[in-house]
Amino acid sequence: MMPAQAEMPGAPASRPTKPLLVTQQLENGLQLEFEDLSNRYYGDYHRVCISIYCRLAEDDYQERYLFTSLEKMAVAGGELAAVKQQLMEQFDQRQRSYLARPDFPRRFLAARRLASARRGY
Repeated sequence: MMPAQAEMPGAPASRPTKPLLVTQQLENGLQLEFEDLSNRYYGDYHRVCISIYCRLAEDDYQERYLFTSLEKMAVAGGELAAVKQQLMEQFDQRQRSYLARPDFPRRFLAARRLASARRGY
């Protein structure tokens, strides 16, 4: 089932719907917010979904952009906390050095502007 309004990566994000799991401040001024959008879909089986948003110092942290989502299906209720932690740790191991680059915020905004121009708004 799709959310009522799907968000595209890099687009300004709508209001938060669930509490934040973690907020991280990177050395380059980038602020990451991990939001838990997990839900139970059958019996004791859950879809773990963590959306990762970023805020940029260049925007004075006013805008919140969806960066990516992490997802895992068929997670038993007793494993929820461990799976959420594992997904966030894997993201940190794989993406941290890329996101922490000094030029990432500038390049992210440039890519956003280019994508907007291509869409015509």
